[in-house]
Amino acid sequence: MLLRKKIKAIKITFIIISCLFFLSGRCISSQLTEKLIEAGLDFISNPGDFIFDLHHDTMDYTPLPKNKFLGIHTNILLLANPALMNSVTVKVAVGGEKMLPQVGAFYGAWKTLALDMFSGSLGMSTADLSGWSAGFFVAINVDEDTRLFTNVNYSKFNLNIELEEPLIIIEDVLEFPGLSGDAYDTFIFTGIECTVGEYRDKIVIAQTGYGIRTNKIVAKILIHKGTMEFGLTIYPEGLLVIHPVLNMQFRF
Repeated sequence: MLLRKKIKAIKITFIIISCLFFLSGRCISSQLTEKLIEAGLDFISNPGDFIFDLHHDTMDYTPLPKNKFLGIHTNILLLANPALMNSVTVKVAVGGEKMLPQVGAFYGAWKTLALDMFSGSLGMSTADLSGWSAGFFVAINVDEDTRLFTNVNYSKFNLNIELEEPLIIIEDVLEFPGLSGDAYDTFIFTGIECTVGEYRDKIVIAQTGYGIRTNKIVAKILIHKGTMEFGLTIYPEGLLVIHPVLNMQFRF
């Protein structure tokens, strides 16, 4: 019976650490194993900070192109890995032609499907991790190729992991009874968008954001061409400072 419990504890520990690894978009190597375990323990002690980082990886806070009124966005880097973190952001906007400002609104949501798959098995009675954002944005034309924009949004996530019995991480020292709760904040983003390239077919975006309640700082550098967008999200005080992002967008 004791051996069976320890095997179950090892399985649950592996699942939690694997989710963290895949959500961060990193590659495992033997040299990173110790750091990965340390990151997992930090996540258990303060899950909200890292989850908000992943939240911003999935959301799209940029304006629409000048001649578009509807946009659909998803983070395919997170979607393509075994953690299966599905995300969709929908944007609508008016204006933006010539020197008129563009005004729009957006709603985005995500859900970690891997936890749903393990819910009710491997000692997890309940497992759910999901979040959403909603807000508005304004973009102002500086010249034909440059725009300044701001985005104000309310973001929230829900976390609920209940175990049938506490997970013993370190005997008589550290145990993991489960995680539950939610976190929220109002974020303000500002940024600049530049159209570049010989055929003016690429868009380079730099933006920074600040959480009023959590004091979280976020920075994004993105390059957009066609339906694909890639870049980096930077969290100066995050569990993982740099996150790669790869997005797909459809604009109409």
